[in-house]
Amino acid sequence: MATLDEITKEKQRLGEALARVDAQREKLTSQLSELEATERVLARYGQGARATKMGAVKGSTAARQAPAPSRTAGFCVAFAEGAAGFRAPL
Repeated sequence: MATLDEITKEKQRLGEALARVDAQREKLTSQLSELEATERVLARYGQGARATKMGAVKGSTAARQAPAPSRTAGFCVAFAEGAAGFRAPL
């Protein structure tokens, strides 16, 4: 009987740990979404502000460059294929 109790306790402990990990993943997913939205806003409006500040320098390549591509896309895929075989929804 002691072995069955130990298995039950371990199962409960793992369930609680999994719930904590899931809650943390949900929190991080939300934060990532906010950061991606902020990145899009900064890419859209940040470049226009830089172009007007650099208006005196005509022909500047900094004013004509497209914003850098998002580096979070690779992170999402890596996170979704993360350790222990867990898959996060994309």
